[in-house]
Amino acid sequence: KWINNRNIPSFAQSFVRSGNSAAMTAPKRVGDTPFGQWLQKFAAEGGGSRETISSITVRAMEFEEGLEEHLIRGEGIGKGKKGVIGAHNMDEFYHTLKETGININDLIISKEQHPKFPGLYNIKYKIPALTYDKSGNLVSSGQFKVIKLPKTVYDPKVYLDQQIIQWGKEAMREGIDANRIKRGVVEGYSRNGMKFAGRLSDKGKIKIFYPVF
Repeated sequence: KWINNRNIPSFAQSFVRSGNSAAMTAPKRVGDTPFGQWLQKFAAEGGGSRETISSITVRAMEFEEGLEEHLIRGEGIGKGKKGVIGAHNMDEFYHTLKETGININDLIISKEQHPKFPGLYNIKYKIPALTYDKSGNLVSSGQFKVIKLPKTVYDPKVYLDQQIIQWGKEAMREGIDANRIKRGVVEGYSRNGMKFAGRLSDKGKIKIFYPVF
């Protein structure tokens, strides 16, 4: 809207007369020109509902299916050195580690609480390295892989799943509005100041997000 109220410089008014070459009066504002009228129509029809950032068209706050499942329960342990995929609910994270058959105390390296948000933790951990036995089954090799990136988890006794989901969506909107996006990763803050990171899909939708320190 602001551009429609901008004055056209006097020296340029002769170039934007409203179709009548004999007319002595020229439009004074951009909004009075044919282009300005088209621009207003374009905006009214939702032409500005998408934002293009780093060659990815971001659809206005669209989230991919499975985002909440990934955030809360996760997808088990990934191949290689990926560690636990998703499962930022602390109970679900611990449950995933217990499924390895190793005592969870032997897998947790450290647990750091957020200085501002009690119940939000960064956990450094390791997972058992697997090998094949004589029958071709995957079994623990007795060695461990230290996961490079700590897992940020929330205690569900302190924060409800739906609270984290709501704050995550707020943070994604804030991050997109602030153009805080790099290589498809959005960083933003919810209204209460909790920081989240999220990833954009090739279709411009938010496919995952999670709290971070």
